[in-house]
Amino acid sequence: LKRARRMAGVPEVGHPTVPASQLLVPLPYLGFVAASEPARWTDPFDSETFEYVPPEMGDVRGRFSCRVESDSCYDLLWPHDLCVFQAESVPRLGCMVLWRLPDGRVTIKHLRHDGNNYLLSPVNPAYESVPAEGQQVGYLVGIVRENGSRRTTVYDATGIRP
Repeated sequence: LKRARRMAGVPEVGHPTVPASQLLVPLPYLGFVAASEPARWTDPFDSETFEYVPPEMGDVRGRFSCRVESDSCYDLLWPHDLCVFQAESVPRLGCMVLWRLPDGRVTIKHLRHDGNNYLLSPVNPAYESVPAEGQQVGYLVGIVRENGSRRTTVYDATGIRP
């Protein structure tokens, strides 16, 4: 093997200097999302800023990220958590979704169905469900939470459920 490498002119490859577990990939970043403010973007992929996430969360087309600004989905999502979404306009029942309301506001909620209508339900019992008017932008596939020097991640490509 050494002789073949010398003949091909390929140098020996050493161990990686950065552990694979620490490598991160960039995703389009929308900023903070709260249901009380209109979205400042139209297309999640028009973003000029990026957040860095673990490779398993960013290796699929159609992924983008934002940060949580409210406590309506606490204890699943904490304020300042980085959320990774898979772009999808077809409602993903039972999952946490990023939803655009008719007035331009966006919110992160649990998408449910009451037998007649879709509902956007908070995880935090201090808030009430509202009819799901508007359109789904994407469904949650990843959460990155940084607490001091500790980083916790949750990932489910099929959609995170409460």
